[in-house]
This record gives sequence, structure tokens and C-alpha cells, in this order.
Amino acid sequence: MPNTTSNIIHFDLLSNCCHSFLRGYEFWDDWQKTGDNWILKESIFWIHHGVELALKQLLVRKDEFLVFEDIDVAVTALATLRKKPGMKNAGVLELFEHPDGVTSVTFQKLLERCAVMINLTELAEGEPLRSKIEELSNYRNKLAHFSVKFKTGYLVLDRYSFHTTSANS
Repeated sequence: MPNTTSNIIHFDLLSNCCHSFLRGYEFWDDWQKTGDNWILKESIFWIHHGVELALKQLLVRKDEFLVFEDIDVAVTALATLRKKPGMKNAGVLELFEHPDGVTSVTFQKLLERCAVMINLTELAEGEPLRSKIEELSNYRNKLAHFSVKFKTGYLVLDRYSFHTTSANS
């Protein structure tokens, strides 16, 4: 649940992640009941977002700078931000609230950093979980930026699997 103080709303990373997973699986259940492919699209977006935020949360626990595309730019931007009035104790993640040229890490680099920096062997290149997450990401990107066609069958999505399967399976 977002933290609200006066007219400021704050969504912390972990709560935002949990919300995205919850919405994604709610949409997934709705799609299975209705067969409405627009609902499936929503499910894919929300679940992918949950995966991304979960991985970022893991990186933040290791070192907050790891969620930035260019760590050197983030360090410089934080030094600049802390020189501004009232920002002496600004935190690393506050950089996202100021237009100082920082960007979050790409999804592919996020996977790699989690595999290497946190030593999550399940996310090493070629591992089954990594492959499934990359497959989910490919579906999400096609839906968001192009068009996508699932040739035959339907999608199966559970905690460890995202793939097409024959309608007769």
C-alpha cells in the first residue's frame, strides 16, 4: 500500500513489485476464465513489471547504485544533488526524482547484474529460470512495441514457466 503524507504519495519498490505481481496474476486468472486476449496482454505487462521490480529490489539490497545504467553518472549526479539546498543527505534512489540525466538499468543488464553481483546462479546465462524470464520479456516487448502472434495453442504461465503449448496438451 502506498505511503501517503499530505499530498505526497510514495510507492516503495517492494510494495510496488508485490502489487504488480498481484495484478498480473489477477489478470491471468481473468484471461483463463474469459479467453479475452486483451486481458492476457495486461497480465504479461504486469507480471513482467513485477519481475523487473523484484530484481531491482535485490540489487538495491546489495548496492543502490547497481540499479543505474551508468553507475559513474549516478555517482556524479548524487554529488551534484547533495550540493543543492536542503539535499545534503539525499539518498541514492532520490536521483530518480530529479532531472540529472540518470536512467535505470536496462532489463537485460538487470538480469546480468543480478546473476553476477548477487551470485544468483538461477539467473546465469542459459539457466532455465533466466531463459523463461527472457522469454516473458520477449513477449512483453513484442506486445509493447510491435505486433505479436501466438501461432497455435495457448500460453502457460506459472511461477517458473512461460511458454506456448499445444492446445491439445
